Amino acid sequence: MIKQIEKIKTFGSDTLDILIDFKNYDSEQTIFKRTASRAIISDGEKYLMITSKYGDYKFPGGGQEEGENLVDTLIREVQEETGYHVIKNTVEKYGKVRERRKKRIDVMEMDSHYFFCQVEPEAGEKNLDEYEKEYEYQVVWVTLEEAIENNKQITDLDACPWNIREIRVIERLLKEQYFHKNVLQHLPVTMKTLLQGKNFEVDSIGKSASNVFIFENDLVLKAENKSHTSDGEYEMMQWLKGKLPVPDVVDFYSDSEKNYILMTRLKGKMACDPSVTQDVQVMAKLLAKGLQKLWEVNIGDCPRVIDLDYKLDLALYNIENNLVDMSNVEPETFGAEGFANPMELYAYLLANRPEEEKILIHGDYCLPNIFFMNGEISGYLDLGFCGIGDKWQDIALAVRSMKHNLVETGKGDDYPAAYRIFFEELGIAPDEEKMRYYILLDELF
Repeated sequence: MIKQIEKIKTFGSDTLDILIDFKNYDSEQTIFKRTASRAIISDGEKYLMITSKYGDYKFPGGGQEEGENLVDTLIREVQEETGYHVIKNTVEKYGKVRERRKKRIDVMEMDSHYFFCQVEPEAGEKNLDEYEKEYEYQVVWVTLEEAIENNKQITDLDACPWNIREIRVIERLLKEQYFHKNVLQHLPVTMKTLLQGKNFEVDSIGKSASNVFIFENDLVLKAENKSHTSDGEYEMMQWLKGKLPVPDVVDFYSDSEKNYILMTRLKGKMACDPSVTQDVQVMAKLLAKGLQKLWEVNIGDCPRVIDLDYKLDLALYNIENNLVDMSNVEPETFGAEGFANPMELYAYLLANRPEEEKILIHGDYCLPNIFFMNGEISGYLDLGFCGIGDKWQDIALAVRSMKHNLVETGKGDDYPAAYRIFFEELGIAPDEEKMRYYILLDELF
């Protein structure tokens, strides 16, 4: 399963919050740049949105015209598309999304600036252009949940190329609402005192079921359902203090359903950051160095064991409780050329388990979980599967993550060199059979 990370700030700025790059163009093509303003308007429950004949939902707004500032554009576009008049002194920045995609013969780069605002209670007449009339724009008030559920069913991106953008923004709004409604009120006073009133970013990691909030005072709150994994993360963060660069635990709270870890923010950049992946030699060497640092830790009193007995038992639990995400697996794992279903894969793993070389493992050694700074490892993140286990678990996930991230950033041709450098730095030969085994095992998590 592949990890990805995206984020949008609670209160935006002129910095880029989300980049959506379709990569369906030639890098030599001319780039046509456009700027737009879009409105987030709520009555407290539902949101003012536009729907078209294709059934999609999007926030009202559109392109900036000559001589306009972003707020002028916002006010004009909302009136034209919905008939509502924006109350100017309620306008507040939220964030910016950049989309880059092929459009006819050029590449369009659209910067959409999102604003919170309020409108007068009564709507006037709309002033749709010919394009909007052709799309049969209609004004609707819907919940974010209704909008995102509907938009995820839209597959015609030629007709609705903005759909991915709107999904990403709605997802972030829902995360922020979740924090205020479902997290903040459950925190103890000690945590609330440190977090209340602070601006934050929402980190959304594809594979993780946790909610992670990064605050402006460099504190990070991770809220996750209680489980052996989330209990173990807190335990391992405490045990690793002074042994490896991991976040300091500022506070920990557990109720009947969730664990809340308040920690310090790691310094440096994720290994998947474009500034890191652009130099594949440095990236590959540092990833190898990060593993070696783990292997050097004395495991004599390590409190957790994450070996194959543990992982296979947990894999079976995931299968029996329908927790395997079949939408986020490698395309060749299941189907005509792969396994018929997760249980068949589990049976294969059970019958072909390799001999383990036990040391301290990270347990989810993917590029988003490793931080670099000044040519060194500056931190390890997401330690729910950290403990004593087979070193090939980490090696396999590192290799797979390195390949995926290089392909995603258009540097797939550099992967063979990165692979070679990685193993040269580790000083061991690749074991393709073991790596394939642990990549298959990870499909069940």
